[in-house]
Amino acid sequence: MKDIQDLFKSEGLSLYETLSSNDVIGFLIPLYQRKYSWDKEHIKRMLDDIFDGVISVKQDKESINFIGAAIFVEMNVEAFKAKASSVVDGQQRLTTLILLCSIIHQMFGKIKPEIQDKKSSFTTLLEEKISERMDELFVCFAKSISPLPKKSSDYYPIIIREHLDKWHRNSLNSNFASPVADYLNQYIHFVYDDENKDYSWNKKRDGVDINFFINNEEFIKSWLDQTTKCEFFENVLDNIINTTIGSELFGFDESQKKQLIHDYKQVNSNANIDEAIVLMCFSEYLLRRVAVTNVRVSDERYGFEIFEALNTTGAPLTAIETFRPVVARYKDLYLASKGGYERSDSKIYFDEIDRYLDRKETTAQKTKESQQLVVTFAYLIRGEKIAEKLDVQRVCLKKWYEDIDVQKNTVKSDYVKYLVKIVEFKDNFWDKDNLMNQLSDFPSEREELLFHLDFLRDSKTTMVIPILLRFYIEFEKTQDIAQFQAACKAIASFVAIWRSFTSNTGAIDSALKKVMSGGTANSNNFSGFKLGKDLNSKIQNLTHLRSFLKALLIKKKIKDKQAWLEISASQPLYKGSQELCKYLLLLAYHNSTYDGNDIVKGKARIQESMNYKKLSVYRSDLFQSVEHIAPQNFASEWDEVFDKDATTIHTIGNLTLLPVKENNAIGNKSWAKKKLFFEACSTKNIDNLEIAISKAKKAGNQFNGKIDKILREGQCLTMAEHLCLFDSWDHNVVKNRSFNIMECAWEELRKNIDF
Repeated sequence: MKDIQDLFKSEGLSLYETLSSNDVIGFLIPLYQRKYSWDKEHIKRMLDDIFDGVISVKQDKESINFIGAAIFVEMNVEAFKAKASSVVDGQQRLTTLILLCSIIHQMFGKIKPEIQDKKSSFTTLLEEKISERMDELFVCFAKSISPLPKKSSDYYPIIIREHLDKWHRNSLNSNFASPVADYLNQYIHFVYDDENKDYSWNKKRDGVDINFFINNEEFIKSWLDQTTKCEFFENVLDNIINTTIGSELFGFDESQKKQLIHDYKQVNSNANIDEAIVLMCFSEYLLRRVAVTNVRVSDERYGFEIFEALNTTGAPLTAIETFRPVVARYKDLYLASKGGYERSDSKIYFDEIDRYLDRKETTAQKTKESQQLVVTFAYLIRGEKIAEKLDVQRVCLKKWYEDIDVQKNTVKSDYVKYLVKIVEFKDNFWDKDNLMNQLSDFPSEREELLFHLDFLRDSKTTMVIPILLRFYIEFEKTQDIAQFQAACKAIASFVAIWRSFTSNTGAIDSALKKVMSGGTANSNNFSGFKLGKDLNSKIQNLTHLRSFLKALLIKKKIKDKQAWLEISASQPLYKGSQELCKYLLLLAYHNSTYDGNDIVKGKARIQESMNYKKLSVYRSDLFQSVEHIAPQNFASEWDEVFDKDATTIHTIGNLTLLPVKENNAIGNKSWAKKKLFFEACSTKNIDNLEIAISKAKKAGNQFNGKIDKILREGQCLTMAEHLCLFDSWDHNVVKNRSFNIMECAWEELRKNIDF
């Protein structure tokens, strides 16, 4: 093992020492890094901190401003036979500070000729200091490999972006397309060729990134202009020259102070001179007292580990962002004759992933979603569990990609394609709004299929995604929806049976992981649904899926209907998952009729009003809220056993589906009064509706505008009709109804996995 001191070195340096170092030829922003995206708020906060630091020198001559750590990895630049610093962390701060240095250089360039016209001992001193400062600022945004640079083409921008920009010994072979690099390159030429004119960046193209950069440049210029003329600097003599700010930042000995004040007074205070003095102090503080912890690592891996440990406030990188350059660098070799990565399928795939992640509202959401994409990808490709830690995910993505045979270039491209397949599936089927618009070409299948998918999405069982995705990919190829539909029904039924048996998740993810990885839940060895290292594993058929799911349930001691009913009917399912309760109730009442107080299956033809296995029903306003019949908080009008046995209150036998919050109007009322409400809600004859509503209202029930509108439109709550068959509502009624509901739900669930 290497010594830790050889893996990374950390050193506190000033901004000037960081940027002007000759150890490297410049800074490279890797492909995985986000675009320059610091907004005005970020920039203003940093500039204000530096300004406050300048002012604080008046009381504390040792004042510095620490802006955090920048993490670099040394990399070779073949064109120069030299090393550059690849920026793992710190690009937003670094880019802004380099831009700031170039803008202050411009301001000095405009002021200097004005001061040269004011001949005096003070202006001569000031002119010398400005020239020295401009030289210092110049090397903070421009570099040269020539020992004696003489012309603009001997220099290049200090900071560039991978794949957009290119350094080269021959300026004709250089390319600077990113806004920052192009801006700096043009300004370098301006300094040598057009210094007597005002600098104006000639942008080569339009775009959001260009406009964003222009806005930041204009903001920095505006901030500097306002700051140099702010109230504190109105009296340069008293607030700078005559204080420690002058001696520390403008630079003079106490022995020179008297003469300096005399010389300053002789020029009768000039706006350009005052601005130059303020800029001298500000730039001195910027270059010498803005401190950066330079962390230099020998390997990118260690850079990411340090980055994760240090990055508590910034926007964290994701493994997908760090995976992009791995693919891009490979593609550069493979597709060199066709335009490289920029024209590859992989570039298209990564752009689609970016668009998906960029729709997340917060950085935290984007980071979490990216982590989960990689977790799902690991199950889809390898059938393996992978942690959400950046460095673990980064290393795995890189290793798995490189493990693919180099001759199988199509497979390498498909490797990234399957990341996009996960994005597409989640975007289409795991997004509540988008789900409604899917499978429109399959009108007879879509309603029931999406009904099951919506339950899985609602229950947040994300481990089903890689399993269903295997079948969805096959469906995309063949447009035969039957297998995909059957897989969705099987997985949804498995989840419902498992979770109602355990009353919670009950390690269901561990069971579903075995579906991807394979295992021996039954007597036959099962290879799983993973695509495999080279993405060529044939999909297991539906029979294998059902058989393995059934074996997992048997291993969980759900050997048959009776074993499941004995446990699930007495579980407090409401506490575990209201989504599960809703799904089971709809399945139980689907295509049913009543025999006495019992729900009965298969004795009547399907009526549309009893066809509950539909997305439109699952999403219907009529069934949005899972509500208790006997109230959660015990009331004296109810069976006292409910008070002693609180669990039964939350079993499915004491639950029904109502429009959102409708139960608030009838919450703790007695069964007799609640029954009047249910009778009104299940009245099918519009002529009898007014009588039923009137009776219910007299008992103290309320009908809000929503339920009143639903009933007067001729709709009724069909589940309420069943409740009206009960003369009383006690502990035994709830137990019997629980068993009845779960028995009816079982009949719908079991056939999907051949139980």
